[in-house]
Amino acid sequence: MINRQIAVCRLVILCLVMFFAPSQLLFAKGDGDTALLTFQKIAVSKRKTQDYVVKKGDWVANIIRRQLGVKGRGVFEAVKLVKQLNPHTRNLNRIRPGQVLKLPVSVTPATSQEVEFSEVKISAGKETQTREQPAVSPENHLAVIRHVINRMNGSIITTGNHCIPLPQRGQTTIACSKIPLVELDDGSVILLDFGNRIPEDLSKMIRANWKNYHLVKATSGDDIAPLLRKIINTSRLYTMNKRLQPFIIMGENLRIHLLFDWMITKSTPQGEGAKPYLQGLSLLTENSLLLPESLMTYAQRKGLIITEILDGNPVINTSGVMYTPPEIPIISKTAHPDLVCNLLTTLGYLPVRDVDVKIFDMVNDGFDLSLKADLIVKNGDKQIMIQAKRLPQQFINILKSKGTEVHSIEEGDSKRSAVEKTLHAMNIPFSYQGFSFSIPEKALHSKPRVTITFPAIKITTEDKGDLYLLDLDMDREIYGLLHDKWGVNIVRY
Repeated sequence: MINRQIAVCRLVILCLVMFFAPSQLLFAKGDGDTALLTFQKIAVSKRKTQDYVVKKGDWVANIIRRQLGVKGRGVFEAVKLVKQLNPHTRNLNRIRPGQVLKLPVSVTPATSQEVEFSEVKISAGKETQTREQPAVSPENHLAVIRHVINRMNGSIITTGNHCIPLPQRGQTTIACSKIPLVELDDGSVILLDFGNRIPEDLSKMIRANWKNYHLVKATSGDDIAPLLRKIINTSRLYTMNKRLQPFIIMGENLRIHLLFDWMITKSTPQGEGAKPYLQGLSLLTENSLLLPESLMTYAQRKGLIITEILDGNPVINTSGVMYTPPEIPIISKTAHPDLVCNLLTTLGYLPVRDVDVKIFDMVNDGFDLSLKADLIVKNGDKQIMIQAKRLPQQFINILKSKGTEVHSIEEGDSKRSAVEKTLHAMNIPFSYQGFSFSIPEKALHSKPRVTITFPAIKITTEDKGDLYLLDLDMDREIYGLLHDKWGVNIVRY
C-alpha cells in the first residue's frame, strides 16, 4: 500500500511540474533505470527571416534541424516560431513539396536545469516489477529491417538522440541506441521499442501531437516478417501483405512468374509519370532457392525490387557476377527469300539463290523452257526449290519427277509461317509453344520460386542442339541466364 501511495504521489508531482511549465521545454533521457526531465528556455534571434522551398520527404522538425542547426531541445520552440511566421499554414504536419515556408535565421538555446527521478515501479500481486521488460535481441532483426527500409528509400537510426517536441509539455528525447528510429520517405517516423521502455501515456502524448509518429513494440516471440509488417503498416503510404498469387512481369517476348512470401507496396498519386513502388520479400532456408542477380536486375528495371532473407539474414549480392550471353543471330529480313536463305544457312545448309532450272528441253520435248528458282538447297538425295510465287501444278509435277520438290512461300505469309513452311520443306521436326524454365528446376514440395516463359519455334539439330526461334527481341540479361543455366540458344527472325 505504501509503495502504491509513493508511486501516485510521484505521478501527481510530475503532472503538476508539466502543467505549470508550459513555456519551457521538458524532455526525458534515460540511462539504465533512471529518467532525466529537463526544462529549457529558448532565446529566438530577432534577425530577418529566410524563405525555404519544401522538398519531397521534408517535415518541419527535420527542416529546422537541417536549415537552422537546431538540435534536440530547441526544436519545439523553433516549431512554434515557424508557425508564427507562417500563419496561413494551418497544419505544419501537412506541408507539400514546392510550398514556401518562412524560417527564422537562427535560434539560440539558453540555460537548462535537470531534475532526476528514480525508476517507477509497478505493483503486480506480491511481486514488484520494473517497467522495463527484458528486450528482444535486436541485432539480427535490425540488419533485416535496415536492409528492407533502405530499399524503401528510408533509413533506420541506431545512434545518437532524437528529440520530439510536445506542445505545452516540452519535448521528449529518445536514445536511438535503445529505441531505434525508422524514417520513411512518406514522412512517417516509427519508434522501435524492443524493450517495452516507452510508457503508454507517453506514446499517446506523442501520437496526439505528431500524427506521423508511430510506436511499434516488439516481443521476444516476434518473427522478422510480422515485425516488419507492424513497422511498415503503421506508415502513411506503405503496406506489407502476404502474397498468395505469383507476381507476373511481362516483357516484350517474355513472361516471368515470381513467388514471394510478402509484398510491400506504396500508395502513390495517379498521374503522368507516377510509378508504383513494389518490393517482393522472400524468407528462405536454402541457398539453392536464391535468385540469380541478372534476374533481380531485370526485375528492378521493370519496377520490382526483390529482397531475399536467408536464415534470418539479408542477402546482399556483391559478387557482381552476371551471365554473359552470346550474340543473338538475327535472320529477319524484309523479303521472305532472304529470311529463308538466312535460316537455312544458320541450320548448316548451303542454299543457292536465283538458279536457272530447266523444265523442258529440245532433245526430249522439242523445245526449251527454263525458269529462275528463288532458292535451291540440297537435303540428302533431294533437291528443294523454294519460290515466292506459286508455280503451275504441271511444272511442279515435272520437277518432282526429276527429283526436285517445289515449295511456295508467298509474300502474304507471316514470318512465322515462312519459317514453319521452310522447316516442313526440309523435313525438320519443330514445335511452337510457350517454353518454361524454373528455379528451382524440381520443386518437390512447393511451386518454383520463378518461372520464365517465352513463345518460340523449337527445333533440334545434331550439331547445335536445341534452337529457339523468336520473332521479337530477348532481354540480354535474361538470355544470358537462359543460355548459361539451361543451354538455351536463341535465333531471332
